[in-house]
Amino acid sequence: MAEVCDRIDEIPVDQTVVIMCKSGRRASALANLLVVDYNRKNIAVMEGGIEAWRDAVDSTLILD
Repeated sequence: MAEVCDRIDEIPVDQTVVIMCKSGRRASALANLLVVDYNRKNIAVMEGGIEAWRDAVDSTLILD
């Protein structure tokens, strides 16, 4: 989260930005931070994270 905040100027404001992580929990926390503290309105979270993607789309995906 700290690195993202340090690089906030690199995150586009004119297009939707999707935040994802393995389970979706850290992505939700980061998205909340970006919306609340940085007033970013263009943030979306991949619900359930990469694990949900694997379960719904590609069961061959290996997560460690």
